[in-house]
Amino acid sequence: MTKQEDKYSPYQLAIFKVLEYLNNKAIFNPKRILEWIDRLEKTTLDSTPYTYENKDGKTTELASKKEQYYLLKAKALFELNQSQDCIECCQEGLEAFSKFHYDNDIWFKRLIALSNAKLLNIEEAIIQLKELLKKKNEWFIQKEIAELLLQVNKIDEAEKYAIDGVLNFGDADKKLNLYLLVANILWQKGKGDEAKKHIEFVCRIRQDKQWRIDNDLQRQVSLFSIDLSKLSGFKALQNELQQIWGNIKFGTQDQFKGYVKSILSNGKAGFVEIERGKSYYFQLKDFKGRRDLIREGQKITFFLEDSFDKKKNQVTKNAVHIKPIF
Repeated sequence: MTKQEDKYSPYQLAIFKVLEYLNNKAIFNPKRILEWIDRLEKTTLDSTPYTYENKDGKTTELASKKEQYYLLKAKALFELNQSQDCIECCQEGLEAFSKFHYDNDIWFKRLIALSNAKLLNIEEAIIQLKELLKKKNEWFIQKEIAELLLQVNKIDEAEKYAIDGVLNFGDADKKLNLYLLVANILWQKGKGDEAKKHIEFVCRIRQDKQWRIDNDLQRQVSLFSIDLSKLSGFKALQNELQQIWGNIKFGTQDQFKGYVKSILSNGKAGFVEIERGKSYYFQLKDFKGRRDLIREGQKITFFLEDSFDKKKNQVTKNAVHIKPIF
């Protein structure tokens, strides 16, 4: 009834509505996504971002149809294990735009790295993900790096990235596979008791959420002789694991003493200072104590960790694992 190239055609809008519906379904169907994407001619897609003004008078800019096209197609190709096609689609997408929305350039580069991993270019994928981590410090990227390092038998380095992931910001119920990865690493390193705690934590979360214990997890439960009726509470297990993670990550590092120098106006970050020494940036998520203790002048202990200053485009040191001193 209508063609995409017609000036006032609803063709393009209708297809993107279908793609939006399919993309938001609980079960992602990459084959159907590609079937509908193939109905579009990319050369005629609008590359101009869509802007609108919200009720507060602030202008918001959304990705163009062309940018959406590339990301949806790349995601579908990746899920269908068409790895080389996915890489080419992402590279084309990266070259097509000078400005990206919703960190789409990061997601293109991540899909390239993960596709390289599927093609068994493991070392190249690890390098690419490590570069991404400097710009997007997310736990799931740390998990992906750890998984790949484990594939090439770099178990100590895999442990480092996996522990960084569990200590990073993110909901516990989203990190279940990461906890299982840490359990696997610890088991391989002969730390059976610590591995068992992670399996118990996963079971505790699944019980609290009323999610079933699948067959793979049930085998782990049997292996570690875990009594599911006698699990400790979520908070108790989490506190035990926080101690384990802290010991693994910071056990051989120098601990510093100082105080909270200032809190930024956004309430999400600030600076700590070593007594009569240098100041370091920190984020409130790295404060391990009651929130009412995050105040100027509070005495603390902390560790230093490499970070990346996006504004200065350089590696820097941030204060992490901050604890109040009473």
